[in-house]
Amino acid sequence: MGTEVRLPASLLYPIEVIQTFGELGQRVSKHDPLFKFKYWNRVADGTSSTEEDVPTVTKEFYGTFESPFTGEIAHCRVQTGDKINDSETIVYLIAEGCDHQVQYGGLCAICGRELEEKDYMGYSETQRAPIAMSHDTNGLTVSRTEAERLELRSHQQLLASKRLILVVDLDQTVIHCAVNPEIQQWIRDPQSPNHDLVKDVKQFTIRERAGGRDQNCIYFVKVRPGLEQFLREMHAKYEMHVYTMATKQYALEIAKIIDPTGEYFADRILSRDASDNLVHKDLKRLFPVSTRMVTVIDDRGDVWNWSPNLIRVMPYQFWSGTGDINSKFLPHRNGLVIPDKDPQLKSDGELLRVGQYLNDLHTKFYQNPTSADVAKVLPAMKCKAFKNCVLLFSGFFSLDTDLDNADIVQWVRSFGAVVVVDFLPSVTHVIAKNPGTMKARQASGHKKPVVSIWWVFQCLKTWQHVDEQPYILEVENPIGPESSESQSLEIEPAEEVDSTIADGFMRGLQRGEVDWNELDEELKELLDDEDETILEEEDSFDAEEPDQTDLVPNKLDSTKAALENEKEPTDSNTNSKSKSDSKSDSNSNSDSNSNPDSKSDSNSDSNSNSKSDPNSGIEDPITDSKQAQGAGSLLGKRTRSVYENEEDEFAELEGDWD
Repeated sequence: MGTEVRLPASLLYPIEVIQTFGELGQRVSKHDPLFKFKYWNRVADGTSSTEEDVPTVTKEFYGTFESPFTGEIAHCRVQTGDKINDSETIVYLIAEGCDHQVQYGGLCAICGRELEEKDYMGYSETQRAPIAMSHDTNGLTVSRTEAERLELRSHQQLLASKRLILVVDLDQTVIHCAVNPEIQQWIRDPQSPNHDLVKDVKQFTIRERAGGRDQNCIYFVKVRPGLEQFLREMHAKYEMHVYTMATKQYALEIAKIIDPTGEYFADRILSRDASDNLVHKDLKRLFPVSTRMVTVIDDRGDVWNWSPNLIRVMPYQFWSGTGDINSKFLPHRNGLVIPDKDPQLKSDGELLRVGQYLNDLHTKFYQNPTSADVAKVLPAMKCKAFKNCVLLFSGFFSLDTDLDNADIVQWVRSFGAVVVVDFLPSVTHVIAKNPGTMKARQASGHKKPVVSIWWVFQCLKTWQHVDEQPYILEVENPIGPESSESQSLEIEPAEEVDSTIADGFMRGLQRGEVDWNELDEELKELLDDEDETILEEEDSFDAEEPDQTDLVPNKLDSTKAALENEKEPTDSNTNSKSKSDSKSDSNSNSDSNSNPDSKSDSNSDSNSNSKSDPNSGIEDPITDSKQAQGAGSLLGKRTRSVYENEEDEFAELEGDWD
């Protein structure tokens, strides 16, 4: 047996062998001739006097095929007169002393020979070991055959010990990290009302380049509740790996915090530096042959392209106003829907729930370990949540949102739901942000439940079909099948539900079912929500931002114009005056915030209100602490950080603590 030798794809096929060299067992060196061949090509005959009409003729050409590497001829599969039609034909088997199936940094890791990336024949010895099997960038690669051998041995060891493989994301999955310098003051000052809340926060420093110069960046890490127990229990049933889009240095520092002895992850840490793709994660990077024993926990599904091996967890949010500090390296999420607060959630028990799901997955897999596949077992477990459910979302997306790629749509689909864009008789649930929309009224009139987004999240959280009754929204003026409004919509029974949202929208548009008033209402609601968010953020920064009115170049002119408008009160001027008064009030708030006494009172009141909020979310570091009473909601305050987050989607999961 030897290494298979094929012809390069660059040859002009077909070719015909006219002479072979060498005998069985003969040793050949690299670039020694193996056989001669002839081929045909059309060329200009050179008889035309004009360039526009050049006749061509078929001519015969000759070439020599050389050995791509050194070894002994083990078998010759061609002979004189044979015609070869493509580059897939095996022409020789050559027995090498080393086939270089394991390579490191351009060298063979077995024989130590330096390997060429590509020669003049187009043959690359490095392509014989294209698969990276390590978690870092040390350049260790193996061949497909060697990768299969290594994975088979690894799987046999896992099966013998009844374990699976668990890939763990870091940021907002098992930890939450911030770079706010104010946290350092809370840690150092025992008299700070927030000291007890952050005394278990870990920190580390990394030298990074920012703003054109190197500087020390201090990271503050809050470990998700229950992580130590989670890792200890999962270690018995899973071989765990870290896969993060952060840098290698950052990942190693986090690993020292959550796994100081290296018992759980060892050196199985894959970072952005060693990933082939800087915006998406791929299990094939770690397990190039088979992923049937692999599952993933991550707070984002889009970076995994919603892999069937994924368990998406609810994001962990300890530092208010700070999302994933590495999100700037990730793609922007489309159609993200996260509820403001969970009124029933008093502490973060996500890892406890995820641990239960992983235990169930392990049990089901080992009921038939020889043929089981996580990519089939896991979706079968999750689809109980929305089995036979056809969902219609109303009021959550802007008009330009591509719903087929919307985060929440992909999420519920991974749990078995079908999502449509307009109301059909087949719809089983309408998830409404505002129960007054046309879709909600249609659903209510057709006796279909109209529920809040919390019903969806409870189903996603529990992996069960939760009772809708506690989440039913009261709808006024329902549109029944016999109403005049319903008849004007001309809703036709669908022969089958089309889960493609774009097709559903176009179908509704063609039949005239799209209610443009409803779309206008949803757009207005969206813009109002955005305005409220902007106003809240402006209020929280008033104490730090300069007075913007000082930056207006023509302040006197604008003041004069305002006085002239007051002299002529019209409807438009009245509106302008109202806006001016609103702006004046905002500036007054800014001035009061600049007053230390006023700021203290404001923060105290804000903190008191936050504490008494019955809709408090998960383990609020302020509202759950008696020491924080009257101290100012420092943890909840939206402060600037060294890293400007591109995405702050999850800031409202815990609610604003201002």
